[in-house]
Amino acid sequence: MKRMSNFSGLTVYFIGIGGISMSGLALLLRSMGCSVTGSDLSMDNAEVQKLKVQGIRVNHKHSAENIEQDIDMLVYTSAVKEDNPELIRARELGIPCLERAELLGLISLKYSNVIAISGTHGKTTTTAMLGEIFVRAGLQPTIHLGGVSVNLGSNTVVGGREYLILEACEYCDSFRFIPSDTAIITNIETDHLDYYKDLEDIYSSFQHFAEIAKSVVVGDKCHILHSNILIIGKSWSAKNIRFSNFGYDYDVYREGVFWGSFRLNLLGEYNITNSLFAIAVAEKYGIEKRLIIEAIARFRGVERRQEIIHNLLGVPIVIDYAHHPTEIKASIGAIRQVYDNPLIVFQPHTYSRTISLFDDFVDVLKMEKNLVLFSTYPARESEVVGGRAEDLAEALPQSSFIDSVSEITEKIEQEIYEHNIDVVLILGAGDLAEKLKCCYRQKPL
Repeated sequence: MKRMSNFSGLTVYFIGIGGISMSGLALLLRSMGCSVTGSDLSMDNAEVQKLKVQGIRVNHKHSAENIEQDIDMLVYTSAVKEDNPELIRARELGIPCLERAELLGLISLKYSNVIAISGTHGKTTTTAMLGEIFVRAGLQPTIHLGGVSVNLGSNTVVGGREYLILEACEYCDSFRFIPSDTAIITNIETDHLDYYKDLEDIYSSFQHFAEIAKSVVVGDKCHILHSNILIIGKSWSAKNIRFSNFGYDYDVYREGVFWGSFRLNLLGEYNITNSLFAIAVAEKYGIEKRLIIEAIARFRGVERRQEIIHNLLGVPIVIDYAHHPTEIKASIGAIRQVYDNPLIVFQPHTYSRTISLFDDFVDVLKMEKNLVLFSTYPARESEVVGGRAEDLAEALPQSSFIDSVSEITEKIEQEIYEHNIDVVLILGAGDLAEKLKCCYRQKPL
């Protein structure tokens, strides 16, 4: 591949360029002097619209005709099937084809300090939080997120070449391509069993991610081995946590010694743990304590994480990306610190996850008296009986199953009137949240 050592002058084509990571990589490559185009089936995807504003051409059909001989590199994700006509044509023409994570690994080699954040839960928020601290400190980091930071207004910030702060996804062992100066592992739980064999297999993958890092910062239950390791919950901890005004005041201790008092304006005590990772790494890189405290206090989170999208009849409608039982439990717990009578709407994400964690989903949701289940978001999978929202509904007799957005909106209004609902919490990583955002934006009630 020509000039791969510096990327400048390359013509790069992205299949699925509207994806949250792919769109960010497209912007990063263009900042390095690449000519970037791509395809995405979505016409109204927010990231696609941002790319078009930046002058990047996006085809809305996967076609072999889109792939021309002068393309130097094609980038795709694990969601792209082998029968994709653009991927087939690129290979016929001998164009190098890279999976998204492999490209991210190559990009990371261009930066002096790479901080890679992974974990089953909390990696997007932790990445955004750490990025906000570095921005606040004037270090001009380049940041690559799996979500949109509210503070930064983007999933990607093109900064200098000194610091790259990136979210490293564990799905399909993608983070194996990313050697880092500092790796963060927030936590490790059973997930993605459509790829991994079991929890032991997942641990093996995270262990390798740690081994290709110069130093690691891990949660106290991660059981990762490394010669240069910092453990959150032991080396750094939070005490004297006080909930007030939709957030928390708390004291941070380092090695058992008081280090500073913090304010975090987010719901969910799990976000305090996320902040400890960001605080510890920021201190490791010499950022002034005052700036860390200011950045945490002004941090407003990530879109689709406890985000209020509408107020219906005075009742807030909140969306959260929670799609794993642990995340769902934490999200509902955070909401219940403020509201007494929530309506929970959950869209399962993939049939394989629902099957493998079925009993855990039931345990988390069985106590919710106001519960609606929406059709499973299949992502890359074909329907499997036993992993559908309908199957969860059968195991949760107090729930209602709905498979249309219009019926969901009607159900929400009905529940608010009939059961004095004081908040609506939409959970899941599928398309329901975005559809509801669009619905309420176009038809305010």
